[in-house]
Amino acid sequence: MVEPNGVTIRYCRGRPLGLLLATIRREPPLPDASEETMLREIPVGTHATVTAFASGTLYLRVNDFWSELADNSGGLEITIRLAGPQTSRTRSQP
Repeated sequence: MVEPNGVTIRYCRGRPLGLLLATIRREPPLPDASEETMLREIPVGTHATVTAFASGTLYLRVNDFWSELADNSGGLEITIRLAGPQTSRTRSQP
């Protein structure tokens, strides 16, 4: 059992195993593919205030070795809020 901050008895890519991570997939991608934003992971854990470094889709994942994902189970409840002056903006879905 792991919580969103991960466990510090084992590490994956320099971060606690099980740590909740975020990344942004730039949309639209740059024409020359000069920057792959999916490689920029943001540690989230149980709480984080994040400033988006690109416009796109937010993805969340648990820090784990790709070869060890098959034994994972369970889930996390996550709340995402806009911060600052944009809190009154709404975006409608088609």
